[in-house]
Amino acid sequence: MPPIVNASGTVIPAPPSVLVWGEVLWDQFPDGPRLGGAPANVAFHLGQLGTATALVSRVGHDALGQRARAALGELIDVEPVQIDPELATGEVEVQIEPSGDARYRLVPGRAWERIAYEPATASRLRHASCVIWGTLAQRRDAGAAAWRAMI
Repeated sequence: MPPIVNASGTVIPAPPSVLVWGEVLWDQFPDGPRLGGAPANVAFHLGQLGTATALVSRVGHDALGQRARAALGELIDVEPVQIDPELATGEVEVQIEPSGDARYRLVPGRAWERIAYEPATASRLRHASCVIWGTLAQRRDAGAAAWRAMI
């Protein structure tokens, strides 16, 4: 397998030793957006630790999707992050209560709900020593079916 090059041109040791499957979301806080989604966070932090990691997710063909791929691509393999031509990148609306507690509302009908099992995933899965997945992307039938195909 040839080396994997991220969005900034950095070579990521191939093959990835960890494959992470699940949502990429932008948490829309009152003071601005923050990249999130538990699987994306796990993949990013594994990358910070120097672990060769690939993320399987889906973002919209929009500015938030481009920003997510660019930010994550600094540390991990984002080639398996699919781009949905119809649905927008995932978002969570965050409201901070006077008590300081946060309230989260997941915006439905977003790209991560249609993560598909694709050849880019299959090739990385064959070489992964560990697979980590989130459960949120399995809440719709199509997402659950793709996850079952992967495992």
